[in-house]
Amino acid sequence: MDYGHRFKACSAEEIVNWDGIVTRNINGYIGNNWRTQNEHQHDPIISSTMSLTRWLDIKRNKKLCPFYEEKKRGEEGYDPTGKYRLIWDVQVHNVNCLIRTAGKDGTIDELTWANASFADVQGKLKGKKASKGGQHTILLDAQSRYMYGYTARHSHWTRTPPFTAEGPAEIKRIIDQVAPLVKGAVQEEGDKRRQIFDEKPCLSFDNHFSGDVVSSFLGENGYKCINTCRRDRLPKGTKSNNFNYKKDVTIDARSRAARYEQPIVAVKYVEHPAESGKESYCVVHCSFQSTGSTNITSVNALPELQLYVRQRTRGRGDGKRKWGIEMNEARELYLKTYGSINKIDQMLKDWKIDYICYKWWHAPKRHGHALALCQSWQMYLECSSGSVDPEWKLDEPLTCPQYRIKMGKQMCEYRASRNKYPGDEFLRTNTQLSRSDVKVELT
Repeated sequence: MDYGHRFKACSAEEIVNWDGIVTRNINGYIGNNWRTQNEHQHDPIISSTMSLTRWLDIKRNKKLCPFYEEKKRGEEGYDPTGKYRLIWDVQVHNVNCLIRTAGKDGTIDELTWANASFADVQGKLKGKKASKGGQHTILLDAQSRYMYGYTARHSHWTRTPPFTAEGPAEIKRIIDQVAPLVKGAVQEEGDKRRQIFDEKPCLSFDNHFSGDVVSSFLGENGYKCINTCRRDRLPKGTKSNNFNYKKDVTIDARSRAARYEQPIVAVKYVEHPAESGKESYCVVHCSFQSTGSTNITSVNALPELQLYVRQRTRGRGDGKRKWGIEMNEARELYLKTYGSINKIDQMLKDWKIDYICYKWWHAPKRHGHALALCQSWQMYLECSSGSVDPEWKLDEPLTCPQYRIKMGKQMCEYRASRNKYPGDEFLRTNTQLSRSDVKVELT
């Protein structure tokens, strides 16, 4: 029941149409798509899919999880993400099923969605553009930006030593998720995920996840990583004044001269006997002399480290400028792999998947929806390049905005009775008997 009116049960087909309207909408208020008096806002495809009243009814009554199995706060097994996590779990599962091989470089960082509500996975944020909202820490492919795993950020996790800090504990949970996906790894009974990693990936992350605990854990398990290091998590056993650790450094003649000096490098080899079950590894810590507290730590990722110059350009024509910047292998590897998070953040912002709803769990659901669209567009680009099948190659593939409008149209016009997609034959539209198929014997 809704506002005293009986709610008509919706079908799987209607849910696809409903999501298609959310995907195709480009107005600030989704209801403007039904306003025929505003030609620049009215969308005839959306308005012909279903009425605004029906769209609102489904939004008010749609559940994002099996609510009858959901544990309440305080009960054993309670999951704060239970109300919305289905869309996140499904896209991680689908990526594992659809791609042939995962990349060799991965990026770990948090994604943030803005929402003014307070919940176990939402609250006040520090250092973000949004003052309130929630966060998930995800593992992305550094090149294709496919999501291989994620973990929600909330206070209901049980942290076991030595992973007592938030960042290192999240690294541990993500590695536990993707470790069985490396070819040759042992999988638990019932784990049917494909092993998509040819080798253990090289991970890139920022200083929130740094520390000796993380370096040791990754090195002992055969992983590689490159990350910035917090000033209060410098390598254990070293003195802070051995590195350039001060937060604010005055730009003067001395700091400019330091740009021509080799970076400060500390190397540590850790050997483990074969019977220990742990792998030997090498930790390299790099500290720049010309900048502030820029420290980079790597595990099994840097064969050499020295100073060189990289050219940078800006502008074009007569106004084009060229200059050189201080560079080394640690900085270049980090910048090339860590940037995928910034690119996916920009894509999520451009998608603008939004609609008004007072239920807080629709905010992370919308964020997951936008992330799924980003990944589907990346798959489309990969297929249209001809690398998957030469017959699929397109000379001019759709841009991101064009892809969104096209996909939204297909979702709005989806009809199960056409049997165009796998599984359509099992939906109620195709399985129910028509009256002409039923023979009634009169006695």
